[in-house]
Amino acid sequence: MNGKFRFLFDDGDMAPEQNVLAAAYAIKDFSYSDRPATMNLLRKAAKWNGDVGDDFLSYLLGQHKNYMGRIGHSDATSWALHVLEIKNPSPSRSEVKQRFRELLRTAHPDTGDPKRNHDAAKRISDLTEARRVLLR
Repeated sequence: MNGKFRFLFDDGDMAPEQNVLAAAYAIKDFSYSDRPATMNLLRKAAKWNGDVGDDFLSYLLGQHKNYMGRIGHSDATSWALHVLEIKNPSPSRSEVKQRFRELLRTAHPDTGDPKRNHDAAKRISDLTEARRVLLR
């Protein structure tokens, strides 16, 4: 494909689980260094509740249009502030970084509360994305 990807969305007979499994199998052909980013993309895709189309691709690519409303927030900043539990609507870069580190420690399975960390990977992914949104 010469480094270009083509997306074909079809309302065929495949269940969503089959599509995710097919994507996971396709990742084996990626270079080892590209696999973590690709798996993060799959995890992000699993959070999507809307139709598959341009908005979905914008969401996956980080072009935060209006997708946050579909997961309970009006915009990416609102969501990120909520995830990082920051009350200040305009936090400094150091405040964002400090809060991220604090919450990351509580989310990590080795240092956090095991009762709260049943899905540490998802929590860490959300914290990382929230930090990225606020520091861009």
